Amino acid sequence: MMNEEPPFDDPALNDPIRNSAEAAQAQAIQLKQQADEAVKVAGIWTRLIESRDAGLWFRLRGLIDEERAFFHQLRESGDPVVEPLEKLYKEAKEQTQDLLLSLPRDIEKLAERENLALDRTSRHPKYTFKDGFITLLIDEAKRVAKVSNYEGKLPDVPADIVTIGEVLKSEEKRLFARKFEGTKFLQKLRAVYLSILKKEKRPDGDPVPLRTIARKLASNDSKFRRDEFLIDLSKLAVEGPAEVSGRRFEFQQTSDANQGMLLYGPASRGMVNLLIFTKTAP
Repeated sequence: MMNEEPPFDDPALNDPIRNSAEAAQAQAIQLKQQADEAVKVAGIWTRLIESRDAGLWFRLRGLIDEERAFFHQLRESGDPVVEPLEKLYKEAKEQTQDLLLSLPRDIEKLAERENLALDRTSRHPKYTFKDGFITLLIDEAKRVAKVSNYEGKLPDVPADIVTIGEVLKSEEKRLFARKFEGTKFLQKLRAVYLSILKKEKRPDGDPVPLRTIARKLASNDSKFRRDEFLIDLSKLAVEGPAEVSGRRFEFQQTSDANQGMLLYGPASRGMVNLLIFTKTAP
């Protein structure tokens, strides 16, 4: 009869120190998950109270809709807070229905009060500002405000007039209240233009797409914003300077909206897509 071999004895299974360490690690992971969940829940309640106290009814209704799974759990658990929550949600629905009707008047009053450049051609639900550069679109079905400009779209926000005003004022300030230094901007354009030609082994004076220049600027500067670049480009076209190092900049036009950029204000003369530096007369 063959002798049976003793069972394999794994030292790790009989290491009480290792076992305790692993149990502590598992507990730490569990506690962290519980803490993360508690922070999330606390954030929901904080946003709900802030919205209620500020009378931001669109934001409040949107929050309850967004976190419906959380509030459903409260209902399933029989939490007594459910009854006042349901009353609050009912009030939010009634308030938002009424506020949607008054939004056209409220937006006009907001523009007048805050001196926002609302275009006369604006009609609900689409409003434009600064000669069409900034667009505000009210999505009544989703009860949100969508703000965009020639070169980008911002995140949708609740349609509370206070929130709309904050976004519009912030965008107008960011885009149009910045200090414009034409000489420095033109020098930067020239440097990027030359670097692109050098990489592509092309001669000075060849056309370079404006969007290629914008992408190069973005790769060099993490704070680069394409819409700010477009405003500065528009100011440069009107205010100058037009020359740098014996070269004058020029734009070429295009009918391709995907390749072109629409300059703002007095500089606007259709889509432009190429930048060229030509020699000036001696």
